[in-house]
Amino acid sequence: MNRICYLVFVCSSCLLAARLTSGADTAKEAMIARIRQADDDAILQAGKSGDSSYIPALETQAQGRTTDRRVIDAKMALAKLGVAKYLDETIAELTTTNSALFETNRKFYQNYGGSEYWTMRQARLKTQEQAIEKLAYIRNPSTIKTLAAFLYSTENLNREIPRQGDELFGTPAGMAIMALRQMVDNPPKVPVGFTLEQDVQAWQQWWEQNKDKYP
Repeated sequence: MNRICYLVFVCSSCLLAARLTSGADTAKEAMIARIRQADDDAILQAGKSGDSSYIPALETQAQGRTTDRRVIDAKMALAKLGVAKYLDETIAELTTTNSALFETNRKFYQNYGGSEYWTMRQARLKTQEQAIEKLAYIRNPSTIKTLAAFLYSTENLNREIPRQGDELFGTPAGMAIMALRQMVDNPPKVPVGFTLEQDVQAWQQWWEQNKDKYP
């Protein structure tokens, strides 16, 4: 009798496992179908899943114009899943003026008829902002040191910067803070009434105390 009960238990467990596997496979197939349809939510969810089996479907969406939302999201998701070339591309956007994204922004600001200096400055700031937003989603620990370097950027630091909640806009240092706040386990406690300069100083102090943790 005990043997019969055991066999029944084993068979029931196998059936349950098969059903769960089938359900998981169906969900994955549905997700892949959404990715192939350029569903932005599905693309970003796939990146957050940690499941490398989504990489082939994401690669098909990563081809196209640099400014296409599906291309941007697919590259972000691929970088988050560990595809190194897309992470490297984002870091290059942040730290150089040789990227396709920078060139797109440069051409955009040329239409305003400003000086070459103004055009290049605006294109650089916009490209840095976009790259930092990407890194905040990717959340790769290897990029924390690169982001922290922007805590020492004083450009726009003395301007009145519009705020939205706790997020800072208009300055590379403020954007770096926005990203780092989402990426590190022990961010500094900054009072709500702090100015942007005080906020940056608090993060600079935090970095000096913690930089050995992020080689």
